[in-house]
Amino acid sequence: MGDLSDIKRLRRACEEVEDGSEWHEYILDLLQDVRKHTREERESEEFHNLIWDENPISSLKPGGDINVDQAIFHKELRSWLAEESLRELPDDPQKRLVALEAIS
Repeated sequence: MGDLSDIKRLRRACEEVEDGSEWHEYILDLLQDVRKHTREERESEEFHNLIWDENPISSLKPGGDINVDQAIFHKELRSWLAEESLRELPDDPQKRLVALEAIS
């Protein structure tokens, strides 16, 4: 975060956090929306288009482009990801990290 002993730097840091609050709300809303989807919905091409292409979290900076059509159209991948996304993660942070690493 840097040196915040200077009042101008401190104000700038606070403004950056405040500016990010809209982004954080968007991410929270998106994640809450994703949670509502059933396994069958999570397997659909439409859902994968949403999570891979139609949201700013997965978007690249201007000028960047990665074609994910093969992932979106790959039924087995969609099915696997839908199943994995519904698994309960442990509350313990270390165990959660192990569980997430096991997916990859």
